Amino acid sequence: MGAPGRGRRASRASTVLKAVGLGVGVAAAAGATAVAAERAALERVRRRPDPDAERELRLDPDEEAMVAGHDGARIHVVARGRGPTLVLAHGLSLGVRAWVKQFADLPDRGYRVVAFDQRGHGHSTPGSDGLTVEALGRDVGRVLDALGVHDGVLVGHSMGGVGAMSYVTSRPAPARSRLRGLVLLSTIGRAPGAALARSEWFRRAAALSPDVTRLLAPPGLGLLVTGVGFGPGAVASHLELTRSMITACPPATSRAGALALVGIDLRRALAGVDLPTLVVGGTADVMTPPGAARELAASIPGARLEMMEGGGHMLMLERAAAFNDMLDGFAREVGLRPGVEREVGAAGVAGGPGGPHEAGR
Repeated sequence: MGAPGRGRRASRASTVLKAVGLGVGVAAAAGATAVAAERAALERVRRRPDPDAERELRLDPDEEAMVAGHDGARIHVVARGRGPTLVLAHGLSLGVRAWVKQFADLPDRGYRVVAFDQRGHGHSTPGSDGLTVEALGRDVGRVLDALGVHDGVLVGHSMGGVGAMSYVTSRPAPARSRLRGLVLLSTIGRAPGAALARSEWFRRAAALSPDVTRLLAPPGLGLLVTGVGFGPGAVASHLELTRSMITACPPATSRAGALALVGIDLRRALAGVDLPTLVVGGTADVMTPPGAARELAASIPGARLEMMEGGGHMLMLERAAAFNDMLDGFAREVGLRPGVEREVGAAGVAGGPGGPHEAGR
């Protein structure tokens, strides 16, 4: 007959092993369920009708240049078409390819469409100042000056909208001479966290934060995570284009851009904007929610607010036709005449077969 203590210990050990086994089984079942759910979600996305599924989503510019920034940055600029100029500034972690649907459509409507990689993104370099709100605004001015833009419309998406607002509020006279109107797409005039932004420990912690773009690296999971930036019904080709831009962006650039936007409050400066302004938002945008769009429009005298029902953060892709119509209509309202080209000064760019050249030095 065995010792009673030994029997109890054996019984407890058996119970623990069973519990561990049950836990492993539950974890395995949960993991299998998560994988199955991911596959089902991906299948739903891929089954959606996608008019761009067989297309290569690229810009095909007929002009290309590198514009010199104020601090040694080199800003990559592309353009297509002839006529009055629409200048497009993309958001954080994206690139000029975000405007592929505008490059495909608006030149045929009689516009010269210009886009540039924000500093540190795409083919642009960060310069000595790095990625700050002030530097973003100065880059907008450099691009407008280098391309000889007059009577143009400036369109800023998300972080690009913050840079556009920085430009028109810090350089109001040049802005009035270069622009007829301003379009602020899925962006904000105020962000919470001003106290955090001034905190040294917060900045140190942010600098050590993991690279969240690793979540986007696996094509399947990455496609689903990218969907957070879209409204319901996003198609696979647009999700994949966005995923590829974000994963190509250097992590240091993404972190610096996020830090630059923490705690901004441009509302007081925006009260002095005297350019016709169109604010566009999506009712399903979780990154710059509808309330932020309403607050932004209320901060700018005479601004008009347009909300796209069910639209997410990437309206230039997911609602391209409607947005292009809206942009075309606004440009005509502020006096642009599509198909009529103004003479471009000596600083204008024209890319040749040899590739980008330097402009604006």
